[in-house]
Amino acid sequence: MLTRNQRIVKRLFDVVVSAILLVIILVPLILIILITTIDLGNNGLYRQQRIGRLGNPFMIYKVRTLKGENHMDVVAM
Repeated sequence: MLTRNQRIVKRLFDVVVSAILLVIILVPLILIILITTIDLGNNGLYRQQRIGRLGNPFMIYKVRTLKGENHMDVVAM
């Protein structure tokens, strides 16, 4: 069991490390989205609504990776 001070230090460490890693990962992610957008000629992000916990809908964002008209064109090759 952690003491109150240990929990505060752990939480602070978690937040700081997460923020640093987010900044590090954000730069390559933006580059990947830009390259995908240029390569495909349209938006490099794909947005889809999904059903989550307790049936609550949420939006998920993905980087587009397929070039075909639809995914079946690429799978059939």
